[in-house]
Amino acid sequence: MAVRFFGQFLLENGAINAEQLLAALSYQEKMNLKFGDTAIHLDLLDKDKLAKIFSRQRSEDLKTGEAAIKLGFMTQAQVDQVLRAQKNSHVMIGEALVKTGALSDAQLSEQLQAFKKDQDAYQFSSGLPRQKDSTGLAAPAVDLAMKLLMRLASLPVKLLDLRYSLTEARGVTTYTARVAFTGDHEGEIALRASDRLCAQIASAMLGEPVAPDAKSAILDATCEFLNVVGGNLAAVGARQGKKVELSTPRSGDVPTEGRNIIVARLGTPDGDIEFIFVVGEASKPYGR
Repeated sequence: MAVRFFGQFLLENGAINAEQLLAALSYQEKMNLKFGDTAIHLDLLDKDKLAKIFSRQRSEDLKTGEAAIKLGFMTQAQVDQVLRAQKNSHVMIGEALVKTGALSDAQLSEQLQAFKKDQDAYQFSSGLPRQKDSTGLAAPAVDLAMKLLMRLASLPVKLLDLRYSLTEARGVTTYTARVAFTGDHEGEIALRASDRLCAQIASAMLGEPVAPDAKSAILDATCEFLNVVGGNLAAVGARQGKKVELSTPRSGDVPTEGRNIIVARLGTPDGDIEFIFVVGEASKPYGR
């Protein structure tokens, strides 16, 4: 057993079937409007301003409402109005399963208790030991990767664990995007995931569907995603008084020989993503 999402738990334990889960997810997506969609519905933003907000978020670690205020598109009172509207209409997956007839209220309560008990053993702290994160940049890098996967790619993620070595991916086609950095420290950040998950990220970044076998488009888009993470990490470094300069994003295997490595395994409903933070000079050059 491992850290999972509630829907996965129900499916794996036979409480619901795949068709019922998909119906509930569809209902949840329909009901749970994002901040930007809610603001447009309330006539507080238009599509052009929302596009400018998304562009700002690619270069700065800001929530949508924070970016809207910073750009002068909304006031704090208007942001609060949108947040209240979102909260009042928000539907959790359990409620969606009840609304679509997959579970009764009593069954939901019973399954939630079982899920909590199952997951209690997997409560995880994201804190990195100081000796593993001597740069002070790994923890914020992981945090940024998770935030941006949710904000830019609409992927719900959970930090499953931290590892200090990179194993070979087996049994599934994967893509790896990499961005090297220099400055006060030398290393790189990387993202490795299945072709299916990378296609989801690419589709979100490009604003159009991308097939899992469209390797070139996927690599370009996932490299761009990682470049956004790196740009935000450089801003974090600047606030800490550290110089972080990024190289051009590339793809290819991550050299690990003689380097300190931290691998954050991020769980999503469609599989795991490995976010990799490496410190030390690469023993071999980039390869595409």
